[in-house]
Amino acid sequence: MSPFLYVVSLACLASLFGGAALCIHRLVIGPSPADRAVALDTLTMVFIGLICILCILGETSLYFDAVWILTLLGYLGSVAIARYLEKGKLF
Repeated sequence: MSPFLYVVSLACLASLFGGAALCIHRLVIGPSPADRAVALDTLTMVFIGLICILCILGETSLYFDAVWILTLLGYLGSVAIARYLEKGKLF
C-alpha cells in the first residue's frame, strides 16, 4: 500500500469516528423519534464505511459480504422505522 493511500485511509477513519460520535450524541439526546431514526441510519452507514476502510487497510475483501448484508438490513430498518413513524404500526 502506498503511503499516500495509508494517510488518506487514516484521515477517513478519523472523520468516520467523529461522525459516529456526533450520531451517538444525536441518538441519545434526539428531541424526536425521527431524529433518533435518522441518527441510527447514519450510524449504520458510518459502520459500513468503517468496515470498508478497514478492508482497504488490511488489503482484504473478506468482509465485503458483511457490508452487503448490513446495507440491506440498514435499508429495511429505515423503511420499517419510517412506516412506524408515519402510520403507528408496522404491518
